[in-house]
Amino acid sequence: MARSQQSRQKRVLASASKLAGCCLGLALLLGLASPLPSFMQKGTPSPTSSTPGQESQGGTTPARTPRVRQRAVAARVLGKEDEKQVEDEKVATTADVDYVRTLELHVSSPAILLNHIADRYSSTSRILMEFVDNAFDSAESLFDHETNSYQRPIRIEVAVNSNRKTASLTVTDNCGGMSPETLGRVTTNVGESQKRGQNFLNGQFGFGMQAFRACCSTLSVRSRAELSKPLLEIVVDREQSMDITMQEASPEGYSAVPETGTQVTMRGFDEQWASKEALSPDFVAVEIEAHFERLLSRGNLMVTVRDETAPRDSSTHLCKTPDYAQHGAQIVVQEMLELGGGQRAEVLLAIAPQRGAEAFSPARFFAKGRRIGNIASITSFTKDSVHRWDVWSHPQLVGYVDILGSDTGALRPMITRDEFKHTRGRLASYKALADLCEEPLLAALEGVNEARSMKSLQQLEDVLTEELRRVDKQEKREQRKQDKMTQSFTEDEAEPEPEATAEPEASAEGDQSDLAQESPEAPSEKESPPGPEQPKDPEESKPNRWADFKVSLVDGLPGDEDGDEVQSKRSALVGNTIMVNVQHGDFKRRYRHTRSGAPKIDERLCSSSA
Repeated sequence: MARSQQSRQKRVLASASKLAGCCLGLALLLGLASPLPSFMQKGTPSPTSSTPGQESQGGTTPARTPRVRQRAVAARVLGKEDEKQVEDEKVATTADVDYVRTLELHVSSPAILLNHIADRYSSTSRILMEFVDNAFDSAESLFDHETNSYQRPIRIEVAVNSNRKTASLTVTDNCGGMSPETLGRVTTNVGESQKRGQNFLNGQFGFGMQAFRACCSTLSVRSRAELSKPLLEIVVDREQSMDITMQEASPEGYSAVPETGTQVTMRGFDEQWASKEALSPDFVAVEIEAHFERLLSRGNLMVTVRDETAPRDSSTHLCKTPDYAQHGAQIVVQEMLELGGGQRAEVLLAIAPQRGAEAFSPARFFAKGRRIGNIASITSFTKDSVHRWDVWSHPQLVGYVDILGSDTGALRPMITRDEFKHTRGRLASYKALADLCEEPLLAALEGVNEARSMKSLQQLEDVLTEELRRVDKQEKREQRKQDKMTQSFTEDEAEPEPEATAEPEASAEGDQSDLAQESPEAPSEKESPPGPEQPKDPEESKPNRWADFKVSLVDGLPGDEDGDEVQSKRSALVGNTIMVNVQHGDFKRRYRHTRSGAPKIDERLCSSSA
């Protein structure tokens, strides 16, 4: 009986609690009730959760759980003086007490964390491009899109010191420079890039200035935004997290940055990052031309690379963008493709001539004029393409696909700028690019491959003909060896010509007889009488040595016009020419070639030709 009464009381309390909550919420919504009692407000101590004067561990008073607050409301609605009558139910439901606290992310050693993040960079040149990129971003406010030119001359210089002991890379520009506040922020803060959301700028992550940590120990940054202000300098050590000092630069620094602008220097390179190639001025220049090809065509811009260890005038390289048409490239796709989500792709893909392909870089993905990587190496794109090898990896495919527009579109660069993030619309954007480009590129490349294949087949003819000559010489050598073993006193060389014998003196009669035989009235055996030409014996006209033959690879044999016979005959001997039918099924099965059309001469092909 007592148990059923207790159960009934629990049901009444639960129903009352729900009803009270609904009424109170409705009243607050209509403005008919005062705010919640103080003990029900967030962060306010519960009158029953702790004794007066007692605090929880850490100095924070525990807040009530939602069920405890409901029971407090139920007690007030039922007219109880306190909550003692519902204490039994409260104890059964509030074993764990909630704590409401505001916490912040804390990194005990920011320098170590940043060093590990910087390890995502895989090459010195990629890190250098981050600082050249910052110079381009600084000059963007001076760029006129209508004229594709800057409003005043912009100079960006990269100085390379390749000495292993004092190796350094320095990027100096005469762009807008940085105020003291900006200089302090970009060198010591991470993830606060003010470029985020500005679609015409590249940096979005606020990490580029920290990329030096992967390859060297020290970064020095000098900058000023106004000539009337002092040139300030910050030096950041890779292992340093605190006490980073900003101060006025030395007189040497003023001579390096005489105008507004910025100078960034990386020093203390790790041995594995300071290879001869990585610190080669020529290699750095090639990388800049490949990475910023889309920006180097702008007017009023000069980007140079110089060797600090050589005289200035003799060691400066001016970076230029390639002219595809001038170098004989066949432009196949040139179009602006809308990708959706505020993004578009500017596409220019061409087929470079075989001998001029080295003048271009392979076809690449760009994002706002900055290289992401060779299209063939962007795995997220090529792994699902059926033309990964015969189109995108072809050595004569050149050009670019530049992703422009919104930063929130489907194709967004990763922090290391060597891949695109895995976003929801990435696959659809890739498919749109493939649909536009793959079929026309495949057709153009097949034509190039066929032309190269025919040229290569001519070279193969020469190889086979020369091989016949070699076989002829080898057989002669073997024959001479055999003769030595079976005959005595044989000569190694060719037999000497027989000595001339004295002709017997002819008598007068004999002379007259000879003259008579040579006269027209009496034709001799040496001169046949005029008449129809006698056909020659074909056996006599055939060459009798391997060296007299030559090989010709032909597209079908002479006199074989129907397809069946062409397929049935491998070769034919016409005069001294061995004609090999490249349309024969046996030859086709054994003939293989590279993606660029060059034949692969292997044992199977040679045995077929034999």
